[in-house]
Amino acid sequence: MKLGCDPSQVDRTGNNALHQACASNRMNTFKLFMSLGIDLEYKNARSHMPIDLVMNKDVVDLIKKCLATKECTICHKHFDFFNKRYICSIQDEIVCKKCCKIDYYYETEESAEKDMRDCRCLNCQKQIEDVEKDLNDAIESKDLARVSEKYAVSKGYKIDEHLKKLARYTEDKLRRQKQIKEHLDSLKVVENHKTILKSVSVLEKMIEDAETNNVILDYDLLKEVEDQNKR
Repeated sequence: MKLGCDPSQVDRTGNNALHQACASNRMNTFKLFMSLGIDLEYKNARSHMPIDLVMNKDVVDLIKKCLATKECTICHKHFDFFNKRYICSIQDEIVCKKCCKIDYYYETEESAEKDMRDCRCLNCQKQIEDVEKDLNDAIESKDLARVSEKYAVSKGYKIDEHLKKLARYTEDKLRRQKQIKEHLDSLKVVENHKTILKSVSVLEKMIEDAETNNVILDYDLLKEVEDQNKR
């Protein structure tokens, strides 16, 4: 699709991409091709509509819902030959092309390119964008409580996978730094040599554990730990 394939093209029996997607009986495949604006009522050479090729009851029920929806649930424009149905992958809302956003996204946190095509109604997209903005602002604030709160909220939404990874990393880093800072504050007065040796060991283990988990601690904090160990 990214290379410009035309999903309305048909094979020798008149099946288009949506016919084939329905024949797969996979819900996610059907939803993917419903984001292409293909006519659900298009018939192949044997007069079969896409719904006639489905055996998955959940997909059948969703197609029936689509066919029963005669107008866009947002702008209420009637569906016809020119105004096709699109399905929101978040809430299964049936909308027109003007009332949805179709784009490519990262499929997983490790994805290097945005290869997952997704269709979202404008209402869901607005909610996701608001949640992502709040999470980005929290990450920039470097406030552990705020990051934890916004990250917890974001788990209920289909946010950007790379942002999700960054939020989890930032939460982990800030929590580790808070623990180290609290330990440093407890060392302002050290009463005996045994406690000193133990404290140095605890600090070194905290730093080592962060490095093992690929967490890059702030330079100022590392310098403070180094100074404390020397002391």
